[in-house]
Amino acid sequence: MNNLIIRPFRRTIFNLYRGKLIFISLVFLASVIFGFIVQSYDKPLPFEASGIVWWKYLFQNLKQSVIVILIGTATYGIGNIILLALNGMVVGVGLELTIQNGRADTIITAFLPHAVFEIPAILLACICPYIIWGIIKESIRQRRIQTHLIKSQLMPVLLAIIVFLVVAAVLEDVFSL
Repeated sequence: MNNLIIRPFRRTIFNLYRGKLIFISLVFLASVIFGFIVQSYDKPLPFEASGIVWWKYLFQNLKQSVIVILIGTATYGIGNIILLALNGMVVGVGLELTIQNGRADTIITAFLPHAVFEIPAILLACICPYIIWGIIKESIRQRRIQTHLIKSQLMPVLLAIIVFLVVAAVLEDVFSL
């Protein structure tokens, strides 16, 4: 009986792509640390308030996610890892600039509220090319398009990306500097 309850959850996205998710997360973390360290040796730049409304944040982040998915799919994940590392370095530089400008408190009040949603969306966008290639491989193997995999694996991840980015954009607008 216990096996019947657990069985549907065995092959979730997180279980199927656990290794890639861990690798992607470590690349992001390492690039944030690298950006932080590199900026710590440079002169601080002054902060300027952006004054952008939430839907512009949303479209910018959606555009970035689509680019990551398309480039990652075209390069079987190499391009999205490079873009992820660049994005992580920008985050690290931004965090260090915040500290250099004496506004470390804004990491908690401005950065963290939206980053809690935006970073998982970025990581999910980086896993999408692997999901797409998995669906392509399975479709070739079965000699027909695997619509059930599109519905069960790709669509939930894309929906989660959109939901995370909407919440992140609203929070970025509300809590921005």
